[in-house]
Amino acid sequence: MLVIDSGLPAGRVSRYYVGIALSCVLLLMVAFMYFGLCFGACGETAGADARLCNRGTGACLLLMYVSRVSSLSITCHLLGMLRSYKDRKLHWLAEGRSSDHDDVWRQVEANNESM
Repeated sequence: MLVIDSGLPAGRVSRYYVGIALSCVLLLMVAFMYFGLCFGACGETAGADARLCNRGTGACLLLMYVSRVSSLSITCHLLGMLRSYKDRKLHWLAEGRSSDHDDVWRQVEANNESM
């Protein structure tokens, strides 16, 4: 078996490939937007005698662009929330606390009991 040493540590290799994949996704989204705008502005009106690159194709490409942007943004937000939750949980564990007995919640419960 042929093994090629990339010169990067094991953790950085996966980050490198994830970066390449995300760059390709972004490039694909820009291509959807560009071709959608070109076909929508310069294409023929959709009909029986229209060729393949008509305004209907442009509309489909723009919809693909919008759907990919929204799915990518939702994914990034979810990953950010998960990472924030994981970092907060690790911070709580390092201090010897659990999320159920946070000081803020104790103050809220004390205020509710005093009312």
